[in-house]
Amino acid sequence: ERLDVANNAITTLDGFEPELEFLFEVDAGGNFIKDVEQVAHLAPLPLLRKVTLAGNPMAADEGYRTRTLFLVPQLAYLDGGEVSAEDKVAVVNMYDPPQPVLDYRKHCLEYDTMLGEHLSLPPPLADPDLEAPAIWDGEIRVGSPSSRGSTP
Repeated sequence: ERLDVANNAITTLDGFEPELEFLFEVDAGGNFIKDVEQVAHLAPLPLLRKVTLAGNPMAADEGYRTRTLFLVPQLAYLDGGEVSAEDKVAVVNMYDPPQPVLDYRKHCLEYDTMLGEHLSLPPPLADPDLEAPAIWDGEIRVGSPSSRGSTP
């Protein structure tokens, strides 16, 4: 079933009762819904796959799409666009990450901190007497630049 309440000056999504459990699509675009948390009222609808909320003040907020997908994870389409598996994984990793993701983030933070400490050291001084070849040919040469070309 489909429910169209678009352009009705509504300010809340409260009122989606269990009797509406067969809803597949809700169009609530063009209203006055300001708080993205209102989307949580749609979460109990098990068959809901398509929602349109574009044109509400909340849709202009940064994070609106990811928060909506987190609150109503069963959605396949939001505001006319398809919700990909990558979108869903990104949303879970953002709002409710599993332990391996948390461990990875911690590792990266520790590595960045360690790397940052090393990057703050001044670079080593270059020896002006040494010449570096334009392209390294894989050979390691020992001695001063003037003795490299001579044969014993």
